[in-house]
Amino acid sequence: MQKMEDKLNRFSTNKPLFWLRYVDDIFCIFTIPKIKIDDFHSRINKWHPNLRFTLEVESNISYSISFLDVLVTHNEDKLVTSLYRKPTHTGLYMLWDSNQNRRYKIGLIKTLVIRIYRICSTPNLINEELNLLRKTLINNGYPPHIIRRGISEGE
Repeated sequence: MQKMEDKLNRFSTNKPLFWLRYVDDIFCIFTIPKIKIDDFHSRINKWHPNLRFTLEVESNISYSISFLDVLVTHNEDKLVTSLYRKPTHTGLYMLWDSNQNRRYKIGLIKTLVIRIYRICSTPNLINEELNLLRKTLINNGYPPHIIRRGISEGE
C-alpha cells in the first residue's frame, strides 16, 4: 500500500487534500467536484488487480461519515468527531456480576472513558458520551460508585 500511496503523491493531479490510512481503511477529504473524485476512484482501482477500493461519501442529510470507530461530521468549515457505533451495537460489555477480576471491570470503564476523550472533539459531545456510558454501565450491572470511580480515573 505504501508504494501505491507514494505513486499517488507523485502522479495524481486530483489527489485528496487529506489522506489517512489505517491498515486497509482509508479516509480522505477532497475539495474537487464529484466527477473528478469518481475519476480518481476509478484510477486507484486500476493500480493492482487484487485490490478494490470502495467509495463512501458523507451523507447529504447529516454531513457525516464513519471511519473506524469515529463519526466525522462536516460542520460549516470544520470537522467534528464523535464516537461511531455500528447499528448492531447492543451496549453489552463485561457484566459486573461476571466471574472476572474486579480490576478488569474498572479497567474497562477507564478504557471507555479514555476512548471518549480521545475521539470526541467538543465538550458537549464528551458530556453526552459520558452520560450514555453511565447509563450503559448501569444496564450492565455496575454500581454507581464504581462507575464514578472508573470515570474519574479515566479522565
